[in-house]
Amino acid sequence: MGAETRGGTWPCRVRHLVISLGVALAGYGVFVLVLLGAVACLVGGLPLFVKAVELNRRLADFQRARVGVEPGSPYPPMPDGTLAKVLTILGTPATARDLLWVALPGQLFLAVIGALLWLSGVQGVLTAGLWAIGQFPDAEYLGMPITGPGSALLATLAAALALFLGLRAPGPAVELERRYCRWLLAPTQKAQLAARVERLTRTRSEAVDASAAELRRIERDLHDGAQARLVALTMNLGMAEDLLDQDPQAAKALIADARQGAHTALTELRDLVRGIHPPLLADRGIEGALRSLAMSSAVP
Repeated sequence: MGAETRGGTWPCRVRHLVISLGVALAGYGVFVLVLLGAVACLVGGLPLFVKAVELNRRLADFQRARVGVEPGSPYPPMPDGTLAKVLTILGTPATARDLLWVALPGQLFLAVIGALLWLSGVQGVLTAGLWAIGQFPDAEYLGMPITGPGSALLATLAAALALFLGLRAPGPAVELERRYCRWLLAPTQKAQLAARVERLTRTRSEAVDASAAELRRIERDLHDGAQARLVALTMNLGMAEDLLDQDPQAAKALIADARQGAHTALTELRDLVRGIHPPLLADRGIEGALRSLAMSSAVP
C-alpha cells in the first residue's frame, strides 16, 4: 500500500483523491468503450471489445497498485486469437468485477465528498454574510431560508461544520476508497486458489524439466567419460590376457594402461557424484569435508 493510502499529510491525501477523481472519470470513459465494443461484437467488432477490456484492466491494475491490493494478477494469460481472447474475457470473474468498479459511482463520490462539503461550507458562510449586510435579503442555505439573526447563526454554524468536515474528510475518504476498491478489485479466494495451483503447476513443471536436463547431463558425462574408459579398460585386459604367454612385457604394459584407465574412470565417477550432491560438504560443511579428505589421503 502506498504512503498516501496509509495516511500521510493532508496535501498527500488530497492529491490522492484528485488522482482518484481522474481515475473515476477515466473509468466511465473506458466503460463506455467496453459497451461500444460489446455492441460492435454483433457486427464483427471483436478486436474493439478486446482492446477496451484490456484498457479497463490496465486502469484497474493501476488502481490496485494505488490502494494496496494484494499483488498477483486476477486474470489468466491471454491466448492467441481474437475469439479465444473474447471467450477468456467472458469466462474470467474479474472482468465483471472490473466493469462493476468503473460503473458504480462509489469512487467518484469518495473522491469529491470532501470538496463538496468544503464548497458547501464556503457557500453557507458567504450566504449568511451577504444577508447580514443586506445584500441578499432572500438568502437560504441548504433549503433553509435566512429570515433573521437566529436562522443566520444556524446557517453559519452549519457552514462551519461543513467546512470542518470538508477539511477532515480526505483521511477517512482515502481509507474508505481503499476498502471499497479492495472489495471490488481484490482477487476472490477462488481466483487466488486457481492462481496458486497454476503457480505450483508451473513450478513443478520447471522442476521436472530441470531434473530431466540434469539426468541427460549425467548420462552424457557417463557415456563420454567413465563408460568409454571402462570399455577401453576391458579391451586392454582382454588383449593382455591374449599376450600374457607370448609377450609378457606387452601384457604388463596393457595391464598398466588398464590400471591407469580404471583410476581415471574412478576419478571421473567420483567427480560426477560430487557434482550431483557432495554429501560431506552438505552434512559437515567445508571444514568437515576438508578434514575427511585429509584423513583419506595416502600422503602422511
